[in-house]
Amino acid sequence: MQRVTGASVEVGGEIVSSIEVGIVVLLGFCTGDTILKASRLHQRLLTWRVFKDEGGKMNLSIRDVGGSLLVIPQFTVYGDFSGRRPHFLNAMPPNEASHLFEGVISDWASHGVPLKTGIFGADMAVSIHNHGPVTWCWDE
Repeated sequence: MQRVTGASVEVGGEIVSSIEVGIVVLLGFCTGDTILKASRLHQRLLTWRVFKDEGGKMNLSIRDVGGSLLVIPQFTVYGDFSGRRPHFLNAMPPNEASHLFEGVISDWASHGVPLKTGIFGADMAVSIHNHGPVTWCWDE
């Protein structure tokens, strides 16, 4: 996850999603992940105080700043190396991950923070204007 001043997703030379201030989530699923686990992540995302207040301290949430989420499906998050080439043995199989991604997006979109997405399975060019830079990894 990255705090951003802007981000966009391009597929086939066309911008398909973009946000201004907010958080980009590079979301990958491993075998055994559930919508409940993703829901816990989302609840935390909405309350994390990671945006700066007038004093320059990270004290404001995404809701406080009127930010948005851009969620990018990214199976390579669960890539691993056992040599010089990555393998994805821990990644959830694509057909399962696609259904879980759609369920997660449906759940997350119902909580009042604007949400945009990349396209599952597409070859995407993601532009991220990381603010800080500030980046977190979350794996439960």
